[in-house]
Amino acid sequence: MKYQDEVKAFITKAERSLRAGKLLLSEGDYDFAISRLYYSMFYCAVASLLIKDMKFSKHSAVISYFRHGHISTLHIWWARRPLASSRATNYAALIPATDDIEEWNKKQQFIIDFSKWENSLNKHLIEMARKDILEANGGKPPKVLDPFSGGHQRSGLLHSGDRFGD
Repeated sequence: MKYQDEVKAFITKAERSLRAGKLLLSEGDYDFAISRLYYSMFYCAVASLLIKDMKFSKHSAVISYFRHGHISTLHIWWARRPLASSRATNYAALIPATDDIEEWNKKQQFIIDFSKWENSLNKHLIEMARKDILEANGGKPPKVLDPFSGGHQRSGLLHSGDRFGD
């Protein structure tokens, strides 16, 4: 892979941003937590483009590519049917990155399938996502800052009783 070191660096940066976002959430600093969590997803996007030998020098160029690419619904939250894309984005943020390219490709394909509208009610995919998330979080559903005020309750990924400060 042409950009292997850069991919690893961006994944590391994404993991650091995710840890920082979680810490900020635990301290009640929601504005900065959302920023860190956004950048965690952004760094993953940059890494996924580098894997495909696509390198951009501007933040806006990366965002623009995703708006015109095959996974554009992952960034545009005001989509007419955001449930599947929101669910897939939450899943991607809640599972750890892997250095194994084969495992990376499997997760990427799962996320692509999970984000399709026709799979919104696919119980098998939802259960697979739940299992992965629970495994990644020591068997406990993670607490999630929901910018849509309750959207995670409909997403099928987390228990509806999870609230801030619990």
